[in-house]
Amino acid sequence: MVLLIMILIPWFVIALVIAALGTEREIGGAKALIISVFLSPLIGAIFVATSPKKRFQKQLSPKVIELINSGLRKYQARDYEGARTDYQAVITLTPLAPNSNFMLAIIFSLQHKKDESFKYLSKAVEQGFSDFEKIQSSPDLQFLRSQPEFKKFAQDGYRLSERSQQSEDVISQIERLGKLRQQGLLTEDEFQAQKRKLLDT
Repeated sequence: MVLLIMILIPWFVIALVIAALGTEREIGGAKALIISVFLSPLIGAIFVATSPKKRFQKQLSPKVIELINSGLRKYQARDYEGARTDYQAVITLTPLAPNSNFMLAIIFSLQHKKDESFKYLSKAVEQGFSDFEKIQSSPDLQFLRSQPEFKKFAQDGYRLSERSQQSEDVISQIERLGKLRQQGLLTEDEFQAQKRKLLDT
């Protein structure tokens, strides 16, 4: 009995450590704990080690969530200009926004603006968007897929090879921040803080 307790206590302690590590991975803490307890901590550790790291762990601010929801509503209502404005505001406030970049790629494809669509789709994939089946099957990306350069783009992992993949230039981002301030979505302090961040990069 004492031997069993001496085995079980370290087993559970190690399982809890692995679960804590799992919270930083796609597998999550709960799954990591279950695997570690019922199979073995070693197997749990293997699952955690091979699970991709979470790339976006920050909670979205209420303003960003509001913009995402507004963009989706406008996109569904086919107000593509309005949706584009909202999603561009999202990526100004939250630089790591793969789904918003993907939505911008779709919107620009629907507007037959291939350069912008390629740029935002590349950004989406670079930031972790990995639903490649959706890229290949979405009817809203049909225009982009019909472009002669799309085949090479896909072969390159849906990333632009020779074009700059950096964010839009600082001036255009500051202009967008100014519009958000005028719309009341940013306070003056928030505007100045975001502007300083852009100027410091």
